[in-house]
Amino acid sequence: MSRGFGQSSGRTPKSSATAKAAEVFYLAFAHHRLGRLEEAIAHYRQALQLAPDYTDAHFALGVALQAKGGLDEAGRHLQKTLKLNPNHVDAHFTLSTVLQAQGKHDEAVRHLQKALRLRPDHAKAHNNLGVLFKEQGRLDEAVLHYCEALRFEPDFADAHNNLGIALKGQGKFNEAILHYRQSLRSQPDAAETHYNLGLALQATGNLSEALESYQNALQQLEFAEAHFGVGSVLKDQGRFDEAAASYRQALQLRPDFAEAQHYLAVVGGVPLPDAASPEYVTMLFDGYAERFDHHLTETLSYRTPEFLHRAVVAVMARDQLLKVMDLGCGTGLCGSLFRPLAHTLIGVDLSAQMVDKARSRAVYDHLIVGDMQTCLLAAQSGFDLILAADVFVYVGHLLPIFQASFAALCEGGHFAFSVEAVEDEPYTLLPNGRFAHSIAYVRQTSIAAGFAEVSVESAVLRTENARPIRGHIVLLCRMA
Repeated sequence: MSRGFGQSSGRTPKSSATAKAAEVFYLAFAHHRLGRLEEAIAHYRQALQLAPDYTDAHFALGVALQAKGGLDEAGRHLQKTLKLNPNHVDAHFTLSTVLQAQGKHDEAVRHLQKALRLRPDHAKAHNNLGVLFKEQGRLDEAVLHYCEALRFEPDFADAHNNLGIALKGQGKFNEAILHYRQSLRSQPDAAETHYNLGLALQATGNLSEALESYQNALQQLEFAEAHFGVGSVLKDQGRFDEAAASYRQALQLRPDFAEAQHYLAVVGGVPLPDAASPEYVTMLFDGYAERFDHHLTETLSYRTPEFLHRAVVAVMARDQLLKVMDLGCGTGLCGSLFRPLAHTLIGVDLSAQMVDKARSRAVYDHLIVGDMQTCLLAAQSGFDLILAADVFVYVGHLLPIFQASFAALCEGGHFAFSVEAVEDEPYTLLPNGRFAHSIAYVRQTSIAAGFAEVSVESAVLRTENARPIRGHIVLLCRMA
């Protein structure tokens, strides 16, 4: 129980009726301490019938109701506690946990901040505030509060684990590893922390240690994500058959695990799909949105939008303004470059969080969260230019999307896109989970869809682990 539960608030009832309420309250408290929640709740209610403004009884009843899952009623009693005593630190803290469970994160933040103004050394409040800020994408603020929690409680295992998660989100993997290890010193059986340590170790290339961490997690608790982690390490080690077995175990535990299904195809455990599933792509980019721009431009030296812009400008008439659709627009890296060329610029992406980032750029006339083929089929031959930068790495069989793009373009309209390169087969799934296409297949498919080739340029599209990723920048035209 948090501090204040079962302790006198200075508002103990003084009349004979309220003295009886105090007796009932302490009986309720005894039941509560013994885990007899139903009896405790009944006696807290009885105490409040005798003394409706009994602060400690409202607070304790709120705590008991929360433990039983009665969040709405728990919230009402905690609010009543704060009405009677606005400086009740533990009521602010406990109410914040109720509000967080109800998805009312902004209100939860306000009550945690009030608790911390009253008690700045409240380590659990700092930790919980960090969790809420992390969920809101405010990683820098989350890190500050986790550090404050650890300043006041240096062995706080949850705070070390949570700080590791935030640091990993910032790309600070080695620092994250230190905090995960510190957390495990206090809680060596924490399956989630072993799993998180595995993620960070794998990100730094320590595959054998990552595998051990995932296996340690599974010794504590069998869960789909840890099996997926084992599979991902085995895949990176080239042990595809063993990886497939781990992905299958993950799918047995979580049949809707889109990432495991996708990578099962990568290692040859199921036939090559026509495209990555929408669920996989959405999951991938919703989790990538916060660090997408920095990672692509600073870490991966991503230049595809620039190459597409150069190819389009080379064939444009001077002073011509275009109606443009940006497929898989992401955070708007292409949109920013093409805005000066467009009288209308529409962006489409499966990831709502990526679209939110694109919206903040204020370069699009309209943004759509949805499937690009559906949007193309609804366009009715109205576009001068369709862009697809780094999109077909999630599509293998290109003919349907080429046909839909052809239908969405006006006569003389252009289709500009990138593909990553492979030579020996039409298309394949690479170990990193991305599709690559041969230029022969791209040309064959563009002809089948009705396009004429304008230009094809081979280029280094980005880097991965300091290795150049080669591909093609393709510009097609819809002829009469």
